[in-house]
Amino acid sequence: MTNVRLSFCGMMIFMFTVAGTAAVLRGPVVNGNGVALGLECEINSVYLIEQSTNLVDWSVVARNEELTTNRSISFSNDASLAFFRARRTNEPILHFAMAARFGIDFSGQNVLTDSFDSADPLYSDGYGVYTNSPGKSKAGGDIFCNDTITNFNNIGNANIFGKVSTGPYGTPAIGPFGMIGDQAWQSNSANYGTIQPGWATTNTGVHFPQVVIPTGVVWNVVFPGSSSLTTNGVTYTTYLNGTGTNHNYNLLGNLSGNVYVEGNVLLLVQVPYSINIGGGGSIRLAPNATLKIYADCVSAFLSGSGVQNGGVANQFYYFGTARNAVLSYGGNAGFTGVLYAPNAALTLSGGGGSSQNDVSGSIVARRIKLTGNFNFHYDENLRRNGPWR
Repeated sequence: MTNVRLSFCGMMIFMFTVAGTAAVLRGPVVNGNGVALGLECEINSVYLIEQSTNLVDWSVVARNEELTTNRSISFSNDASLAFFRARRTNEPILHFAMAARFGIDFSGQNVLTDSFDSADPLYSDGYGVYTNSPGKSKAGGDIFCNDTITNFNNIGNANIFGKVSTGPYGTPAIGPFGMIGDQAWQSNSANYGTIQPGWATTNTGVHFPQVVIPTGVVWNVVFPGSSSLTTNGVTYTTYLNGTGTNHNYNLLGNLSGNVYVEGNVLLLVQVPYSINIGGGGSIRLAPNATLKIYADCVSAFLSGSGVQNGGVANQFYYFGTARNAVLSYGGNAGFTGVLYAPNAALTLSGGGGSSQNDVSGSIVARRIKLTGNFNFHYDENLRRNGPWR
């Protein structure tokens, strides 16, 4: 239930709203036509400050994307009488195939982006998996970065079925056989080497919330190798069982080797430890299993056979905190899931020669560099069932 308090300040009336216990709007401090408010709210959430003179019609007067729970918001207001309220936007964080706080380096590699919907059988294989069958994909494979995209025009046959948005100095260029646009645009060979009007902009200003380790979670301390499992002839040196009540694990050691996940698991890896899945190692999710890794460590390397997720992107999340500066995903294995590490330099490798690696889901990092050939398939279901802010 929403609780409402009214207070007076000069000729202005301000309404303070509390949505549950999520947000409290405090103040005001008025200086001429300037108004300053305090906002106590949820971390990593975007809030709109709305104004009304009749409690019926509301308009947005300020938007706040700070990361803290206590915020100061200032704006101009000429009304002699006004009500104000704070409203969380509930915007999906993941609404692109890939995004970077700064630059993206394609390194002259072959790349394709498009989208599908794991929750819609019309735009998947009927089981939530991407398929390149005719008519099953969409043009939602958007690419965003707040700086520039480099080595993009070296990609002669890049097909970006989505919009590309960069910072003001990052106008994208495409190779002679590549295209940026929807299916209809790219079905016309006369459009080789062109960008569909309106599908490339230089006004990106995307905000990426920092990752915060969940509070109120009871973490069960485990050590690498303390629980192993052999199934289908493969021995997994670390077995994370999330089928019971104790499914939140704080790993006191490096995450490496073969890892098997069953049920629903939260995994925390903190300094001084790291993530190093290499060689013949992998992280394998059992059918219907989910894994959320909170990487509160400096570096993470996911190579070998990578993450083996036979389900949908929403079943695997990698969350890199402010400490996570380096993230590498390699090998010749595809990836289904989400990599969200807004402070990390991410390197995606593999898919050498003419082979292409498929990434189904969404990736976000501080910087992104490709050293292999990739097809990125954004899962539009992440807009509905992925994280919000």
